[in-house]
Amino acid sequence: MQVNKLSAIAFVLVLLFVMVAGFVIYTNVRQELLRPPAPPAPAETLAELTPAPQPLPPTATPTWTLPPATPVPTVIITLPAVTAQPTIQVATPTPWLVPARTPTPADTTPVRTPIAPSPTPTQPGRYAFYLEDEVEHDLSAGCMAQYIRGEVRDRAGHPLEGVRIRVYDIWGNEAYSTSKGGVDIGKWDIVLGPTPNIWHVVVVDNAGQPLSPVVVVPHHQEGPFRDACVHIVNWRRAW
Repeated sequence: MQVNKLSAIAFVLVLLFVMVAGFVIYTNVRQELLRPPAPPAPAETLAELTPAPQPLPPTATPTWTLPPATPVPTVIITLPAVTAQPTIQVATPTPWLVPARTPTPADTTPVRTPIAPSPTPTQPGRYAFYLEDEVEHDLSAGCMAQYIRGEVRDRAGHPLEGVRIRVYDIWGNEAYSTSKGGVDIGKWDIVLGPTPNIWHVVVVDNAGQPLSPVVVVPHHQEGPFRDACVHIVNWRRAW
């Protein structure tokens, strides 16, 4: 019984406390609701309270400062004087020579006894051999092989064996031939190439000294005999 009284008293006290607290809260809220609104603030006061917009700082433009230009030194190149190159004359290839024919048994017995060329005459204006006729240019001969050829004869017209012939040009090309024996006794020939040239023909001794005047033979040069591939030079002994 005693416990129930205490519980009832505590319940009453809590209830009173809740009622008092609620009354106090109600009174305060009612006073706030019944309080008249505050008058609006003057415009000047609002202007003072409103901060004025601050201007944005100007954007700084970067300034580029170039370093002073360093002067470039002027380079003067002096070229050496051009020396004129000497004119080089290209020699025409030496024409092919006819290989010496291997003598056959029939050639071992010469028709005539070989006559050695006479020495160079000591008397001025005299030669041991002279051109028998004018130089002939055979236009009817084919050009499978191109020659300077001819015969060497004595004063009586008999063919001579062992007479040496020299053919050369202004470029230093030269070739030699010796008049043959046997069935071709007295005949000589030198093979030429197809290149146009001017050849010089002369009879020489074993030392290379001239025994005749020099005869000029144009080969494929402009003129009536330009197409001739065979040129004939005949020699006759003076005594």
